Amino acid sequence: MSIQNDFKKFFIQTANELLMKRENRKFEIDENNQYALDFFTSYFSDNNKLEKLGGKPHKGIFLYGNYGTGKSLFFETLEKVYELYKNPKYRVKTIHTIELVDMARREFANSHQLAPNDKSIIENYSRGSILFEDLDAESKINHFGNIKDIMSELIQLRYFNSRRAKCITHITSNLTLEEVKARYGERVSDRCYEMFNFINLGGDSRRK
Repeated sequence: MSIQNDFKKFFIQTANELLMKRENRKFEIDENNQYALDFFTSYFSDNNKLEKLGGKPHKGIFLYGNYGTGKSLFFETLEKVYELYKNPKYRVKTIHTIELVDMARREFANSHQLAPNDKSIIENYSRGSILFEDLDAESKINHFGNIKDIMSELIQLRYFNSRRAKCITHITSNLTLEEVKARYGERVSDRCYEMFNFINLGGDSRRK
């Protein structure tokens, strides 16, 4: 099988296997996720088809929608495909925003324990191909009276890094772009226009 030619078929098969094992249900395709599925599979396999769908291959994916619509499943399925084929094109490092902020909070609390050559949490996640899962689930950090918004800082840092080297950012979230603006500010939302292909997963929760 040519994985590039049959990527969508294999992606659906893998998503089915994941859901049957975890939730005993099939991966359903309907009007709420058909475009997102076509876009996502084209993004990782066929740039020509992606551009016909209005996508930009140099941008990351901002996958948004209600709880339970399958946002995380898309990237979990991609991870399984990577495990089987080891194609670096499918390799996306994943970190949940809550976990990331918790790590940063511990780092700030123990900053005196960092060795001189140690990289900070923000530095570790400022480059490469990374998925930040569930944007807006994280909290801000109060560090000696200074409020730090880790995801706001990271999005802006990765925006500047992407202009100099390969730095692809992916995000899943319940937020629309307008809600991103309200939560993180106009500067961040403005960067997002240049950083992301915005894809909506519509409908209600598919979890049963």
